[in-house]
Amino acid sequence: MNWPWVEPEAMPIFLFDHFLCDQWIATGNPDETVREWSGPEERAKDSGGWSRTLKSGGWSVRQSWQSAEHTGPMRLHQLVTNTGPAGELLLDVGVLAGHTSLKPDEGDIGHPLRLGGQGFLSLEHPTGYHAGWPAEDRVSLWYFPGKTVPAGGAFVLPDVLLSLDAEKSPEAQFGDYLESMNPGRRDPIAVYDPYGTNDYGFGLTPRERDFGMDDARVSLGHLDGAARLGLHFDYYVLDVGWTEPSGDFTQARTDLWPNGLAELAGEVQKRGMSLGLWFATSFADWGVAGNPDLDPLRVPGPGGKWSAAETNGHGCKLWDFTRNFCLATSYCDLLESGIRHHIGHSGVRLIKLDAGNFYCNAAHHEHLPGKYSTTAMHERLWEMSRRLKESCPDLFVVWYWGIQSPFFLTTGDTIFETRLGMEGSNLSDVPCWSLRDSAMRNIDMALRHTPWVPPRRKDTLGIWLAATTWGNYMGNSGLDNSAAIEVARGHLIFPQIWGNLNLLGENLTRGLARRQDWLRANAGLLQGERRPIGHPCRDDRYGYAYGEDGNRIELVTPGSSRLEVSDPWLSVVVPLAAPCQWSVAPGHPHTGRILLLVRARDKNGCLLRVEQAGEWPQFFWHSPAIEAVWETTWPRHDYVWKGSSWKVWLSEPMSLTHFSGTLEALPPSRSRQGIQWSVELGGISCADHSRFAASDIAG
Repeated sequence: MNWPWVEPEAMPIFLFDHFLCDQWIATGNPDETVREWSGPEERAKDSGGWSRTLKSGGWSVRQSWQSAEHTGPMRLHQLVTNTGPAGELLLDVGVLAGHTSLKPDEGDIGHPLRLGGQGFLSLEHPTGYHAGWPAEDRVSLWYFPGKTVPAGGAFVLPDVLLSLDAEKSPEAQFGDYLESMNPGRRDPIAVYDPYGTNDYGFGLTPRERDFGMDDARVSLGHLDGAARLGLHFDYYVLDVGWTEPSGDFTQARTDLWPNGLAELAGEVQKRGMSLGLWFATSFADWGVAGNPDLDPLRVPGPGGKWSAAETNGHGCKLWDFTRNFCLATSYCDLLESGIRHHIGHSGVRLIKLDAGNFYCNAAHHEHLPGKYSTTAMHERLWEMSRRLKESCPDLFVVWYWGIQSPFFLTTGDTIFETRLGMEGSNLSDVPCWSLRDSAMRNIDMALRHTPWVPPRRKDTLGIWLAATTWGNYMGNSGLDNSAAIEVARGHLIFPQIWGNLNLLGENLTRGLARRQDWLRANAGLLQGERRPIGHPCRDDRYGYAYGEDGNRIELVTPGSSRLEVSDPWLSVVVPLAAPCQWSVAPGHPHTGRILLLVRARDKNGCLLRVEQAGEWPQFFWHSPAIEAVWETTWPRHDYVWKGSSWKVWLSEPMSLTHFSGTLEALPPSRSRQGIQWSVELGGISCADHSRFAASDIAG
C-alpha cells in the first residue's frame, strides 16, 4: 500500500473496507455488456471549457470540462444516454482512466486520490473508488450505480474533481472545497451529551441502562451549576435509548418520557441551548426494530433472516448488530420524516446519525445486491442530509459510526469515523499514567489517519466522564491533560462532554470554563493550519502548533504521560502456557513501589487487544522480607471497552534496604492460541508513583 497516513502503530487497529473491495462477484456474459467506444467524436467549445460526445452501440456520453479559471477544483461533467431500443443496466462505470506525471497514491474508497504534493483527483461521491498505480503513473476512477437506464433515458455520473495548486497542500485544497460546499457553521460551540450517566451499551438492568426525564432533570441541574461557574453549553444532545422501538422515529419511549420530549425541549430552550437527538442510521435494536410494518425493509441476516431477539434475566434486550434496516428503501424516508418531526415539534437543531451498516444482499429491495447496495444506501442518506440542511440551514449534522467518506461533509458538519478500532474511551497501545491519557493518544492517532478531514470538521468525541463499563470507568482521571489537547486539536468544539457532570467538581469546572473562554478569544487562530508536534505513539509529550512567527502558539500535553519500566529488573517474553517463576534480585536499595507492565502479543510480536479479565495472566510477588501486595491492577475491571494491549500491576508502598524475591505467573483461565506475553518488572520512585493519584485509577 502507498497510504502514507496508515502508520505501523495504527495497523493493529486499522479497519479495512470490505463493502466494495471484496465484492467482485459477477454473473452473466461480460462480452455482451462490455463494449469498446467507437465511431466519430464530436467536440465543441463551451463558455469556460469544452465538451465532447462519444458514441458506442446503443450509448452516448457527453462530457464537459470546466476550465482552470473556475473557482475551486476543475470539474468533468458526464451525461450517459441510452440510445438503444430497450432499457439496460449500468453496472460498473470506469469514469476516468489515464496517466499522470504526478505520483499518485494507491487510492481509496470515498477519499480523494493524492497527486504527489500538487493536488488531488476524485469522484464527487462517497462511494467512488479511486485507484492509483504509483510505479506506472496511472490512475482510474470507478463508480458502481447498478441502475437500469430506460431507452432514451439519461444518467448523470458523479463529477470528476481535479485540483492543482503549487502553494497549497492537497489536503488544504480539499478542505477549501468542503468549506465552499458547506460553509455555514458558527464557531466555537459546546456540546453536552448525558450518555455515560447511564450504561446503555452494557447495563444489565433497566435502571443501569436507561436514561429518562427524571435523569435529565438531574443533568440539567448539573448544567445550571456549571453555568454559575462560567461553563456554558450550546447543545443538549439526548443519546441512544430514547426511541420507541415499535414507532417511526417520531415517538419517544413512554416509560422514560411519559410526556414525550416536549418537557425536555422546553427546559433546554429555557437555558438558551438547542436540543439534539441521536438516531440509529440502520441498526435496528437501537432504533425501531419492533415496528412490524418494516419487516420487508430488513437487511437479511445470517441464513437470510434476522435471528430471534433475546433478553437477559432482567428483561433487557440483548443487542445483535446483524439486525439492520436497508437505507436504500423507504426506511430512509421514515428516518427523514422522524428527523423532520423533531425539528418542527421539539426544536431539534443537532442530529447524530450513528450505527450505519451499508451492505444488503436482499433481492426484493430497490437496489442490486452487494456493492451496488452500498452505492444506493450512501446516495439515499447523502441526499437525505442535503434536503434536511436545505430546509433547516442551522441544523448541525454529526456523522458517526459507519460513515467514513469526507464527501459526507458536503451535507454534514463533523465526522468521527477514522477506520480505526477505537472510540473516545478506548485505551491505546501506549501505556500511560492515567486511562484518559492512553485513550487520548488513540484519538490523536485518529487525527493522523484522516488527512482529508479538515481539523474543524473532525469530531474527536470529546471528554468522557463516566463510572460505567461503556466509559471504561475513567471517572475524571487526567482531565486537565485531556482538556488541553482537546482544545489543541482545532475542531473548535469545546467542551464536548459525554456522561455525568457530577464527576467534574468545582475546580475542574472552573478550569474547563477558562479553557472555553480562551478558545473563544483565539478561535480565529485555530482555524488556520494545524501542525503536529511530536507523535502520540512515539513521544512522551506531543501536541499541535498554529500560526506563524510572532503569532504562533504551541499547545502540547502539560506533562509526561507515558508509563514505562526504566532499567527493568526483569524483561522476558513468554507464552505462559504453564505457571512460571522468576527470581529477582535487583542488588540495590529500593524505596517506592514495584511496577509490573505486561503486554499481550501475537506470534509475530505484534500487540494484541485483550478485553476480558480472565484472558490476562495472574501475577504474585513472594519475598522473604516482605509479601508485596498488588495494590492496583490497571485496567482492573472485568471488561475493558474494546480492549487494551497492556496491563499494569502496582505494588503497595515499600521501603527496603536490600531485598530479593520471586515473581510468579499463572496462565490466563481463558487463553487464546498463539498468544505471548512480554513481562517487565522494575521499581518506581515515590516521585514517579505520585502521578498515580486516587482519581487516576479507575475504580
